[in-house]
Amino acid sequence: MPTHPLRLRIAIWLRRLLPTLYVLGALLIWRNYAASPRGMWADIWLYLYTLPISYPLNVWLLPGEFPFLLGEPVHARSLYFALAVLALAAVIWLGCDSWVRWQRK
Repeated sequence: MPTHPLRLRIAIWLRRLLPTLYVLGALLIWRNYAASPRGMWADIWLYLYTLPISYPLNVWLLPGEFPFLLGEPVHARSLYFALAVLALAAVIWLGCDSWVRWQRK
């Protein structure tokens, strides 16, 4: 049975590990957010953890506002955070998957 080169094995391993670590970090951030008093300092960690999505939203679509959906603030932020984390985890996985495909060439 042929074995894969070391670089390919590392790429395959990281394709699963990096998105999983990102989602686990998001769960830790969300747990701290849920336990903290409401205010700007609680929201800033949600914003920073999803910065690749929140920054363009804040600059181009919603200048000066936190990018969230309508409704109760906690529910709106939880929906925004969950969607942003899933989107960023998918982007991380796609980047790692393209690296795996490149290593297989």
